[in-house]
Amino acid sequence: MIIEEVHLWRGSPEQRALRSQRVKTTQFDYFDEVRAAGHMEALAYDVRRATGDPEVAAWRANNAQKVNAFRDWSERWSVNWSEVAQRK
Repeated sequence: MIIEEVHLWRGSPEQRALRSQRVKTTQFDYFDEVRAAGHMEALAYDVRRATGDPEVAAWRANNAQKVNAFRDWSERWSVNWSEVAQRK
């Protein structure tokens, strides 16, 4: 069963290339849009929250509004990513 799932995931070389291109395009679009929306700093600190770094925790505590705005924006972007791609 697991081997069958791996083969399904791997697919043909053409399928893998297409899937890889789609993922790369989506990732680049996301980060371009994060920057354009002014959320890069909040993204950076939000990504580092799991490190337990006291400086990161302090920044997040002092900038809760920025973190919440970024997370709200990111959730909307992920739900509507195809609309973002169409604007390009």
